[in-house]
Amino acid sequence: MACNDEFARSIAELCRLHEIRLPDEVALIGADNDELVCELTSPSLSSVAFAAEQGGYDAAEVLDRWMIQKKASTSSIQVQASRLVARSSTNILAIDDEEVVKAIRFIRESNHAVISVGDVVESTLLSQWTLNHRFRDRLGHPILKEVNHQRAAHIARLLVDTGLPIEAIAQDLGYETQSHLARFFRRETGMTPRAYRRLHQQQ
Repeated sequence: MACNDEFARSIAELCRLHEIRLPDEVALIGADNDELVCELTSPSLSSVAFAAEQGGYDAAEVLDRWMIQKKASTSSIQVQASRLVARSSTNILAIDDEEVVKAIRFIRESNHAVISVGDVVESTLLSQWTLNHRFRDRLGHPILKEVNHQRAAHIARLLVDTGLPIEAIAQDLGYETQSHLARFFRRETGMTPRAYRRLHQQQ
């Protein structure tokens, strides 16, 4: 874990120069969740996000009190870590089955599109029955559950990390209507997209 995203990006470059594979040999995580740095790093960089906006409000409150009372109540503002934004640099799979790992990576890389179990099977050298059996053996659940889990996680990230309207998210992800996305997301998470976004905005 690096102290910030810029330093983590430098570490990623050093790993590349020394032919150390990320995340297979070294998992890497930064801090600040600077989206430009994180997305331009190869592989994309996982990072700890901070509640910077709340820190700004707290600083403004301290400044307001200082201007009125001519005395600051504190000399520092603590900004809390809000969440981990997972990207490819920590996308390591500790599974001793190359075909299952290949399938999971395909699912994660395709979470922006509507994919079927058949699409996942085609990314491997196995039959659907064999791959599904290995999924249950290694992960404890079938292929379809993993597809739905990763897709719901991607929708959740879009709801929290972007200001896109829910209707736009539904269109971008290939849903016919916003209500189709809402039904899927509620089935997977127990919450509507609107309620999930509101909860995380409050936090």
